[in-house]
Amino acid sequence: VSLRPPTYPEQLLHAGVGGVVLLNVRVAADGKVEQAFAVQSSLLDVKGRAKQLESARMALERSAVANARHWRFR
Repeated sequence: VSLRPPTYPEQLLHAGVGGVVLLNVRVAADGKVEQAFAVQSSLLDVKGRAKQLESARMALERSAVANARHWRFR
């Protein structure tokens, strides 16, 4: 199994924004990820305007999904 952790979005890291992303991942018989998408996500201990928070949440989701597409299962 090769599950490289997601790269944390640089702008969120510098801003001290934490979060959690729950992914749905479909794995093919050969162990490659066929499909990955965010099912649920949330930011932790952060305040701001709704538009900024939504942008941060989406950046976190994009990073998680992009990295999950490179995962390999055996």
